[in-house]
Amino acid sequence: MPDAQVKIQIVLGLAVAWLISPAFGGQEHVSPVWFVAPILWAAFNQRALVALLVAVVSAVLAGPFTPADVDAGTAQPLSLWASRGLFFIFLALAVSHGARRVRIGALLDPLTGLANRGALTPRVEAALTRSERRQEAVGLVYLDIDDFKVVNDSLGHASGDELLREVAERLRQVTRAGDVLARHGGDEFIVLLDGLGDARDPSTVERNAAAAVERIVGAFEAPFAAGGGDLRVACSAGLGLFPADASDADTLHRCADAAMYAAKTGHFPWARYVPSTRDPITRLARAARLRDAVDSGNLELHYQPIFAVGGPLMGLEALARWRDGDAGYVPPSEFIALAEETGVIDALGDWVLGELLRQARVWRDEGLHPRYGFNVAPRQLRQPGFVPSVISALESHGLDAGDFVIELTESAWALEESQSLESLGALREAGFRLAIDDFGAGYSSLSRIRDFPAEVIKIDRSLLRGVPEHPQSVATMTAIFQLAAALGSDVVAEGVETDEQYAFLKEQGCALAQGFALGRPAPAEAAGEMLRAHLAESRRVRRTPIAIAA
Repeated sequence: MPDAQVKIQIVLGLAVAWLISPAFGGQEHVSPVWFVAPILWAAFNQRALVALLVAVVSAVLAGPFTPADVDAGTAQPLSLWASRGLFFIFLALAVSHGARRVRIGALLDPLTGLANRGALTPRVEAALTRSERRQEAVGLVYLDIDDFKVVNDSLGHASGDELLREVAERLRQVTRAGDVLARHGGDEFIVLLDGLGDARDPSTVERNAAAAVERIVGAFEAPFAAGGGDLRVACSAGLGLFPADASDADTLHRCADAAMYAAKTGHFPWARYVPSTRDPITRLARAARLRDAVDSGNLELHYQPIFAVGGPLMGLEALARWRDGDAGYVPPSEFIALAEETGVIDALGDWVLGELLRQARVWRDEGLHPRYGFNVAPRQLRQPGFVPSVISALESHGLDAGDFVIELTESAWALEESQSLESLGALREAGFRLAIDDFGAGYSSLSRIRDFPAEVIKIDRSLLRGVPEHPQSVATMTAIFQLAAALGSDVVAEGVETDEQYAFLKEQGCALAQGFALGRPAPAEAAGEMLRAHLAESRRVRRTPIAIAA
């Protein structure tokens, strides 16, 4: 019921109470009417139970103070006392119900039925208080519909309103049960992500938050029915995290808003506010330059050799490199993370694959046949068209899927989404071999490895760092070798930097190794020279899937 109708009913109720007051002793003796005041106060400001209690007490107190005959002082009959009490109770419940509807209506967006900013504010404050007490991270997502004004101008405001309602319904479907979804106004929405994990485990928090934002952004993939159907719109979203990015609610709102602005200006699906870059404009500028570099192909692909332990060069790991103008080369860990946070990772992955396939065809025409591979991000696995596009690109270059390995991080390997699992199965069926990268550094799901084993396990460099000096490191490496052997997986040891580490790997029977002690990443020309020098010998050794593109 609209707020105006509720208010009209309340006013009419008060008028009726005044008009029927003669039945309670006459308007010249209106003490029962004055008892209505505390009833109304309780109904407006307290719960219905409190208002009911006040009504009963008022009915009891009003009876003896209102004689039926004022001049004679005759007491009123019990029936009149009871009828007044019933009226007080009815008034308390009716006004309490109406006031509750007014309060609820004031906290809801009338168009979409979502919470409004007024309802969201105390929920955010409460979530941050719980976060501090439980040490659980909280996220805030700002989302804006791209080019919404164009929809309003071209299709009319009715279609724009229909689109907003449809967007709200889709967001309801993809948000978690504990999340709070609100409309901020216009075409902007806010999602409070509660319970993202232990705030002291930032990798888990960011993984959970990214998965939630991916679901939110993914709600815009299918066309909308507004405006006659088949209306496709995109969105820009920004993510801020508490306590990583902000120490209070206002700062958290500003972080999420700044991240959304960066996403919209840089034409990214979503962006993460990164604490290490407090200036969103600086980060926005770098993100935009990265997108330009990807679009123009202004990147480089370097190749690091991977050797058979005690044997020849067996393949190459391809590594993307980006020179950001006068700032020089940007560390891969920084710009790849930026690409993932801003949605550029899809385009970056396409560029890496295209450049790798082009170079592989050149080397094949020269008679060079090393193993190759490329890295796939979790976001790419979720795209329904990802597998067909990879197969099509491979076929267009006339190359065999069996010569390539697809590398996945542990977190990607652990994904439970049906689309991700379907993509992994389709890639394997097409002939690609699968590798787990940085094994042991993060989310190691042994049950997933058991049920869906990888052909290659790449041991993270951090596990090799204490070998052979520390018994715990030696024991951990030995256990991984035994696990891989039992699963029939090949092992690549990353980060070999000393002769002692290399000797340990040889003693343990590790198949493959890479690291600065064996060979540094090099441009394609230098990598080709390495291949020409070593490939003749490597052809006599069983070829093993090892090359990785990141």
